[in-house]
Amino acid sequence: MGLPSGQADSRTMCREPLYGNQLRVGKATNQDKFNNLPTLRSINCESEGKALLWYYILAEAQYEWSVHGGNTDTPVRLGAVGSRIVVETFMGLLLNDGHSVLQQAPAWKPEIGKKMGFDMADFIKYVLKL
Repeated sequence: MGLPSGQADSRTMCREPLYGNQLRVGKATNQDKFNNLPTLRSINCESEGKALLWYYILAEAQYEWSVHGGNTDTPVRLGAVGSRIVVETFMGLLLNDGHSVLQQAPAWKPEIGKKMGFDMADFIKYVLKL
């Protein structure tokens, strides 16, 4: 599809890419199950260093989950590469949409919620009041 590999995107973002045993995807509810998931290398030995971007994003989220507890109490969240791609995509959409808050009110500041810690829940409350 012409997309860069996950490792290439990671390097472009000045992040240390994940390789080998760090790239695992599947259902894991604890560290032992995570460690027994197949690695990308075991699925396709030619993929080392050039993981498909969508696979890399999912594997990065699971790897971060495993590093930060790796149990049912640990939330699975996008890692640095996946998060940045999502944020940059939304920012690109907002910057190019003449009806977005970034175009209509570029100096807008939160007037509700936590102000300095304004989060998604606060933004949704703001939008629902419009």
